[in-house]
Amino acid sequence: MLAKKDHLLYLDTLSDEYESIPASNTMKPYRIAILFSGLQRSLVHSPYNSRVKEAQTAARILAGHEGISLQEGALRFVPRSIYDRHKLRLPENLRRQAEHFYSEFE
Repeated sequence: MLAKKDHLLYLDTLSDEYESIPASNTMKPYRIAILFSGLQRSLVHSPYNSRVKEAQTAARILAGHEGISLQEGALRFVPRSIYDRHKLRLPENLRRQAEHFYSEFE
């Protein structure tokens, strides 16, 4: 949706900002393919929603230890340094979710 012909799309998933960068004439040729395998996956009967809630709870707890109020309870708004300072204060299941988030983010 945001892409333009002969441009590269830079997405900053932390700030939700994006930039359209003109492709350089000195770049090697490239092709991008987006494929749909036909397989569909439903998250209705998966633990996905409970994992999201665990991550949100972890974010609120971590922010609370720093006296920060989060408008949106998402770990992306909690710096890794805060997690590192307070991770041992989280219940194990919340710590696992937070660790997974930060390792994937890095």
